[in-house]
Amino acid sequence: MKKLLISGSNDPYFNVAAEKYLFDHFTDETLFFWRNDPCVVIGRNQNSWLESDPVYMQAHGIRLVRRYTGGGAVYQDPGNLNYSWFTHEKGIDPLLGWLTSALKELGIDSVTGHRNDLLIDGRKFSGTASMSEEGRYLYHGTLMISVDRQNLSGALKPSKLKMKSHGIDSVRSRVINLQDIVPEITAEKIIEHVSRQYGPYEAGSLPAPDVIRKLRDELADPVWLMNESPAFETTLEYRLKDGIWQVRLDVREGVIQQAQVYTDSLQIHDTNVIAEQLQGRPFAETEILRILEQYADR
Repeated sequence: MKKLLISGSNDPYFNVAAEKYLFDHFTDETLFFWRNDPCVVIGRNQNSWLESDPVYMQAHGIRLVRRYTGGGAVYQDPGNLNYSWFTHEKGIDPLLGWLTSALKELGIDSVTGHRNDLLIDGRKFSGTASMSEEGRYLYHGTLMISVDRQNLSGALKPSKLKMKSHGIDSVRSRVINLQDIVPEITAEKIIEHVSRQYGPYEAGSLPAPDVIRKLRDELADPVWLMNESPAFETTLEYRLKDGIWQVRLDVREGVIQQAQVYTDSLQIHDTNVIAEQLQGRPFAETEILRILEQYADR
């Protein structure tokens, strides 16, 4: 019989780990719902620095999560409902049908876009991604219900860097919250109506919590978060006390491999020494700026 699971955790690392475990081990068709604390979730092959603003995220308690599947970067918080469908049948159409039919019952008329996004008057409230392996398929996505749009725009606004990336960039779209259309809509109501479309099913709880927690810790490991980022080149420019400073960097696996430092400061600086201090460090804009300021303040 079909299975229906709902996560009791808002920890984004735990929920992404649970999704991975379910994909690897499911036997019966399964629909899984989950919600996350504030985070930016990026695709497997995306450059986190190009997709998000780490300074804004740190200031607002927003975590970075790298998922196992492809697709673009998304901001999530408890105002967003995630859905994951595990099936042995190829094709996302049944899932999109359950979603659109359930939303219609709740007073929302939506259409499917060319990337399997769900739209209202051309504005996106749900995006999807997928993964498959030997006849096992995962189709998952998001439903924006009451997402904090200020955090969404702040966290997904890339730093104003001149960056040449070798990864995959997100496609930005105009977005809308479902509560903008139907103020009384909630995640619980959506789950109820989608479940009715999906059923009959057997409700259950997540299996193997200890295994999922181990996967969760691997997802939260900085090695996974940063080392999977594609190599990139970037130029940072700052106006400091003694003039304009420019740093050109070659970054691989989250570590600065090569650095060149330039400045129009009237003071004499040995920029080669500064560049050597940067090489071998993890790419972190706040740390780079701290090092430059030590010389600019002299």
